[in-house]
Amino acid sequence: MSKSLTEERQKVSFNLQDLSNYIYEGEARYNKMMSAYKTLSEDPILRNDPSHHGRDRIELVKHAAKRTHRFHEVFNYSEADELIDVWNHFDQQLLASVSKFMFIPCIRILASEDQVQKYLEPALRMEILGAYAQTEMGHGSDVRSLETTATFDAKTDEFVINTPSLTATKWWPGELGLSANYCICFAQMIIEGKNYGVHGFMVPIRDLNTNKVLPGIQAGDIGPKFGYHTKDNGYLRFDNVRIPRDSLLRKYVEVTREGKFKRKGNEKIGYAIMMTTRSAINISCWKGMSQALTIGVRYSLIRTQFADESGKERKVLDYQLQQDKMITNLALTFAIHAGALRARDMINENIRRVLEKEDFSMMPDCHNILSGTKAFYSWESLDAINVIRMGCGGHGFSSYSGFTNIFQELSTNPTHEGENSVMVLQTARYLVKALETLRNGKRLPEIVDYLKDLDNVISGDLKLKAENVEGLCLGTLLEIMKVNAAYLVFSAGNALMEGAQEGGFKESWDKKAGLDLQEAARGHIYYYSFKAFKEKIEKDVKEANVRKVLERLCGLYALDKLVRYPQGLFESGYINAEQFKLLKKKRNLLLEELRPDAIGLVDAFGYTDNSLRSAIGTYDGNAYENLWRWVNTYNDFNKADWTETWEKYIKGLRYIKRPAPKL
Repeated sequence: MSKSLTEERQKVSFNLQDLSNYIYEGEARYNKMMSAYKTLSEDPILRNDPSHHGRDRIELVKHAAKRTHRFHEVFNYSEADELIDVWNHFDQQLLASVSKFMFIPCIRILASEDQVQKYLEPALRMEILGAYAQTEMGHGSDVRSLETTATFDAKTDEFVINTPSLTATKWWPGELGLSANYCICFAQMIIEGKNYGVHGFMVPIRDLNTNKVLPGIQAGDIGPKFGYHTKDNGYLRFDNVRIPRDSLLRKYVEVTREGKFKRKGNEKIGYAIMMTTRSAINISCWKGMSQALTIGVRYSLIRTQFADESGKERKVLDYQLQQDKMITNLALTFAIHAGALRARDMINENIRRVLEKEDFSMMPDCHNILSGTKAFYSWESLDAINVIRMGCGGHGFSSYSGFTNIFQELSTNPTHEGENSVMVLQTARYLVKALETLRNGKRLPEIVDYLKDLDNVISGDLKLKAENVEGLCLGTLLEIMKVNAAYLVFSAGNALMEGAQEGGFKESWDKKAGLDLQEAARGHIYYYSFKAFKEKIEKDVKEANVRKVLERLCGLYALDKLVRYPQGLFESGYINAEQFKLLKKKRNLLLEELRPDAIGLVDAFGYTDNSLRSAIGTYDGNAYENLWRWVNTYNDFNKADWTETWEKYIKGLRYIKRPAPKL
């Protein structure tokens, strides 16, 4: 055990178990997760093996298939929520996760009762594995423009699914490459020449017993990717494939035998499936960051560089710039954690209301928050992991650091289930509508309550009253975040209107006001996340020392965002230059105050060494010993016979005829 980490752990000011219970919403869930991690670490198939670094993709996919079988054999999880707690244990994706996270929720939300009876139980038992076939080669976020068609043939009482062009090819959906034998295909429904928009159809694509692709269908894998190496993202094409009329998912729409289209509910229900996936993405963001930070903080405490005045080398984490890389991102992680859990609860309540009472009243608020959080959380977590990785120097660049898999696995988040720029504009659209609601004298949704004082913000009557760092308590920071968010929404609305005067609203939205709209969404999500963090502390934390350290993190999150993005504060006249210096001073002070608790904050996440997959981030702090052992035990490069290669090509370099070098 590293003496340095032992000393650091003795300085921690709070009880780790209390913080772990806060993170995992209770001791029972934490214990269940720890038990699962123990099982995963001890099972010879499920535990992580450093020798997998550098293996070719086909070999990795075959091993992932073996692991997937063993995982479900051991745990027998049937619900996506159960998978989320342990999913980040694995260095590569298991197979068939889309079936759990998207295909099954789609059945529950869009299928009629008889369809649920037919498909849900086999899907839960994994007798059928499904893909969510929406994205096409030519269209992703623009769902309305999908090209795949489902044309009703009244003579045969069937829909004919067809891929009319190359760009209409379904492209990217997980599980299409190998695993899926069914898909929910989203296609333009056409009846007697009239287009009724995009709807979901249950379509078999492979034989259940042989896994061979069915007639009229082309399906396969789309090839290597930046990450997700074991995920069989695939393509899918249909050549006039006929399916029964009742293959249309028909809880909210129906087509009669005569070909009459009937709508039975709110067409926006389809958004709920993507919302649940975006919620899972949010959770993956804080989990990935927490893994990276556990590695980064531990390494920063055993790594020493450059001597102080006494001649003793400093721990890297004692440098302020390193604290900014690690501790500031700890604050971000806990803020994303609180925001993600609140968003999850919102979408769960929304789906409950929809399914039980067909109450869609929460849908706009959920869409707003899930779009914005998915965008900013996925952007910022990916940036943070890279900053943490760079903060570990050369050893952070090694795949044995553990950062490679974390970064690659999360690198898909800004793109899938809604490209982030589109998601930001979805949130901004909600905010512009809220601004219009306010100007019309109507009641504002609670989620934009900060707009209530907009007149005072615009007039410049509101001023920050804090004159010292002691005045920057969480309550004051909440007011500052409110002003910033409100002014940014106001500013975006103005930019939109000014642009509209030149070329119309659509032209302004697309070409003139995008950057202002993005900043409005940013201010809104930062306010939401800070408020969620602050209120979670107030509601869930009873132990004084845990509360103190979390309040410091909460304050650091707000101050860091305000210092980095102060546009609304200065343009509104709410703060002056001297007060801005106070914000920076308080932020820097919090870095110092949180430094002694850094090791406790990451240990509380509870990751086993096997789940971190890192030579430099182990609990014992023996980074150098681990690196030496891994390089000599798991690195196949050092076991290969390079004699022929060296003789023929490397040694052969000296025999190439070339002009004599000029000295």
